[in-house]
Amino acid sequence: MLGLLKKIYETIPEPVAGFLVQTFGLSYVSSKKAWSKVFELDKQFRRFSEDETFFLLLVENGLTRIIEHVLSVKVPYYADKIERINGNLDVNGLESLEPIDSETVRKSLNSFVVKSVNGYYTTTGGTGRNPLLIRISDDAYYRDYEHVLWSWYRNGYYRKCRKLTLRGVNLGDRLWKYNPIYNELLINIFLMNEKNIDAIVREIENFDPEFGHGYPSAWTRLSKLIQGRRIRMQLRGISFVSENFTEEQRKLVEETFSCCVTSFYGHSERAGFAAEIPENKGIYYVFPTYGLIEVLDEHGRRVPEGGFGEVTCTTFINKTLPLIRYRTGDFARVHKATSSGIPMSLTEISGRWGKDFVYDKYGNKISMTLVNVHSFAQYNFKYIQFRQDTPGKLSVYLVPFEKLRKRDFEDLKREFIEKLKNFDIDFLICDESQIVFSKRGKVPYLVSTLSEEEKS
Repeated sequence: MLGLLKKIYETIPEPVAGFLVQTFGLSYVSSKKAWSKVFELDKQFRRFSEDETFFLLLVENGLTRIIEHVLSVKVPYYADKIERINGNLDVNGLESLEPIDSETVRKSLNSFVVKSVNGYYTTTGGTGRNPLLIRISDDAYYRDYEHVLWSWYRNGYYRKCRKLTLRGVNLGDRLWKYNPIYNELLINIFLMNEKNIDAIVREIENFDPEFGHGYPSAWTRLSKLIQGRRIRMQLRGISFVSENFTEEQRKLVEETFSCCVTSFYGHSERAGFAAEIPENKGIYYVFPTYGLIEVLDEHGRRVPEGGFGEVTCTTFINKTLPLIRYRTGDFARVHKATSSGIPMSLTEISGRWGKDFVYDKYGNKISMTLVNVHSFAQYNFKYIQFRQDTPGKLSVYLVPFEKLRKRDFEDLKREFIEKLKNFDIDFLICDESQIVFSKRGKVPYLVSTLSEEEKS
């Protein structure tokens, strides 16, 4: 049903869509029901973020419900596997079940989908991997948004708040569009540049947003474009989403817009959720109301507190695609864990763009989270993108905002060379046409075409 409503909304004229949203209260994010859930989540968070017993209680309850659901509807993929371990899938027994990944789901989607649960088909973003066809339950859509709203709420967002959004929505030749469902002004980040920034700023000022949301690369770009301009706008907070970002990027955007920037971790499959709060930036609190998150090493074992590994999730909310122990392709460090090794909070979350690893001339696997530069020269570039097609060699594509100062280029080049000593690096000054964008307009920091054989 929700999928059908989405299609109808997208095809009707914008004035009609706006009228329907306002007249019939079709915006869930502005509904009293959604906000009562947000406040309930806030009360739970204040307890489970500190109370391990309560945290584990929520995990066990969620795990029990999803396993009972899987068994009652007889999800084909899990039926014999759960039976072989006698259905013992509490937090500890869960380790007996072999993790799955996106390729497992891609090859046998119908073995996971529960068609008796109302839902709709969609795809994952496909930045560092091929897009994956998935199914989302109507209920999971609402439960997911309640958690997202909570993360915004903790950083200043409120019911019916006006939002400025910088995401990869295809607006064609238009520079902006108003979306009544989310009471947001969408900016066309594909067209945002020095030539039209004045017109975009005027529209932003007329809209007078109170909160910001979108890709870190787009907010960094806007920050640079408006430097030296006076802009009549006061944001209460900004939420980064969908891309990795550095603390230098966060600092630049915070200083530009005089507000706090936070982020949350989630993914299209609706299997796990973790979020920062303004008081503890850099720490992502895991929500046991959404799903179970494990962090596994390369052998599939849970890493201890302080350990680094792959984020693996079991959904509690998406009953039409009940993924259990799903390897996301994302990586993180366990900041705080329960006595059974279940993360309560994470740090150093890195996304799946090119798996976020490069390989040096000695075959060492280097995480791109370690390639953070601190030179403010980087903000004189619209885009910085690493490419690797041969172990030990890297190409760095640099798109400057305007006439490039030789000093900025040399400063940035020097810092990259210092951090990547075991690589041969080529630096290429280029234009936007040579940058690889995802279908949704994201700019991956790393584009890797290495084969699995070259990585091993």
